[in-house]
Amino acid sequence: NCDTCAANFMGNPTAAPAVPCTACDDDADCNGKGTASSRAGSSSCTCDCDAGWQGAACDACAPGYEGANCDTCAADFKGNPTAAPAVPCTACDDAADCNGKGSASSTAGSSSCKCDCDAGRQGATCDSCAAGYDGANCDICAANFKGNPTAAPAVPCTACDDAADCNGKGNSTS
Repeated sequence: NCDTCAANFMGNPTAAPAVPCTACDDDADCNGKGTASSRAGSSSCTCDCDAGWQGAACDACAPGYEGANCDTCAADFKGNPTAAPAVPCTACDDAADCNGKGSASSTAGSSSCKCDCDAGRQGATCDSCAAGYDGANCDICAANFKGNPTAAPAVPCTACDDAADCNGKGNSTS
């Protein structure tokens, strides 16, 4: 009958006036940022956008991507979309990046997230106790430190001071 367009073609040959079937075109339909296709009988092509792109015509950066070519990770995202092989931009995650013991963030263009560790924690992934803190959860003061990190409000662990803690008349210990 030739009254519908084949797969990967768009048009409407039975319309008045008829719209001839034309091939889906990655450059024209998807701005060269995706793959254009259609099902048989479709009057339009759809785009499967390349990584970093979104929109009906692949004309906007996907969430987490920015830049003229959508090839840079946005702030609070990590990855390296221009590497070979590409590492997609994914959101910084407090639990995954900081072991749930800090806040993960990044600046635009970062390939990794940095942690702002909770009180008593340190390390790139907040996986160890800061100086003066001890215990499985880094929630008690270490020997020769004083404070109460679990109080409300918390009192940070600080080094004992012979002069201040003992009026200069002895050695302070905890």
